Amino acid sequence: MRTLEPMLQGIRFFSMMLFATSLQSCERDFENKTVFVYNETTGECEDSQKKAGFNVFNIDEIRRTKNAECLDLSGQRLVYLLDTSKIENFQEGDYNILEGYNFKGSKFDSALIFFDYIFRADFSGADLRNIQYGYAFVRGKIDQYTLLPVTGQCETENDSLYCSR
Repeated sequence: MRTLEPMLQGIRFFSMMLFATSLQSCERDFENKTVFVYNETTGECEDSQKKAGFNVFNIDEIRRTKNAECLDLSGQRLVYLLDTSKIENFQEGDYNILEGYNFKGSKFDSALIFFDYIFRADFSGADLRNIQYGYAFVRGKIDQYTLLPVTGQCETENDSLYCSR
């Protein structure tokens, strides 16, 4: 047992150093949080260094601000962007309305919205090609970089998108 004690102390010390280093790394990442914004000139989501990417998905911030700019929303059930705790008797597919959301530059690959609506959203630069929707309306602002849904009935007029399915 005595011969193992120095080795155990070394392992404890190494574990504590590793833990402290990981905490510093987490703090550093939190402090230097990269923010991506939609560039209307290039149609890309870019950080301050012009590097392309997506923001970290933060449901609380989206619910509070309706800002879903430059997010990868792939596979998300979009109705849950609503603060469902504030909707009396909430039920998915109960013709809920997502209104006034900023979806600039966001990716909607297999994002779902059924029996619900999106109105007056900003889809500038958004990739809507593979959004999955039914018994739903998707309406909002678009630009020349917006990629339209490949399913459903969509019409564009000037800078507006009107989809239903």
